[in-house]
Amino acid sequence: MVETPPFFYFANPKYAVWAATHNYVQDSAGPEVILANHVAPAYGVITTQTCDLGEVDFDPPTRPWISISPAYNMINLDGSTRALIKKGKGPLHLLHLPKLGGDATELWVVDLRIEFPVEKSWLVGRTPIAGFANERDQRSVVRRLELLRCRPSWADAVVEVVQRVLMTELKSLKASDKSRYDAVVNQIEEIGGRSNSMLDPSFIQLAAFCHEQPTDAVRDWWEMVNDLIRDAGSQVGLTAQQPVIELLPDCPVTRYRQFEPVPLTRYSPQ
Repeated sequence: MVETPPFFYFANPKYAVWAATHNYVQDSAGPEVILANHVAPAYGVITTQTCDLGEVDFDPPTRPWISISPAYNMINLDGSTRALIKKGKGPLHLLHLPKLGGDATELWVVDLRIEFPVEKSWLVGRTPIAGFANERDQRSVVRRLELLRCRPSWADAVVEVVQRVLMTELKSLKASDKSRYDAVVNQIEEIGGRSNSMLDPSFIQLAAFCHEQPTDAVRDWWEMVNDLIRDAGSQVGLTAQQPVIELLPDCPVTRYRQFEPVPLTRYSPQ
């Protein structure tokens, strides 16, 4: 990690998508490079692979650039979302930086939606900052980037049927039965799907991957949601097969790889 990284991007404030772009200037004449000092992060996480960063075996070096993602203190998030982020869940693009911040008033996360190029010369004279206490936590960056960049592309029917039902029911459960919601998002580690085709499927089977046997309340919710998915799928010619629950400690790799991640934003129904 590094302190006070530069933050810039190209946008057209006239058609702003991000609120910060809209607030930047409301009478912009058109597309421009925005030096985002108004939302400049206190810290940044270098997402460039270590070998490409150091290039110790290259003479001369051939990769002059690094990529940096901004890190923010997001204590304003609601309590349950903060708890999920600390457990490595929550929105996929937000990753907890446990070594930053020393009390409950801080929750430092890196926003992996954003990466901006910086020449390596900017690093000269700067002291690296450790955002993680150990190698296991460091590898969480690798795993999250891998997950974000390797997400499969599902057909619109799967997105509409599976994602919409799952996210709607999670949001409803969070509002109506918080304790059961917490049990669902903590006991179900991943949800995967397999089909005869990802782009033109006629059927889909869902699997809930868990580290241990889920409680009856979680099983009942999982079966209820799949009943709704089955009904929704029948309206668009997508057959939902019997769902399964797989225990990760006992699940062969060949079985696990039969299922692709479904298009969920890791239990973030906001």
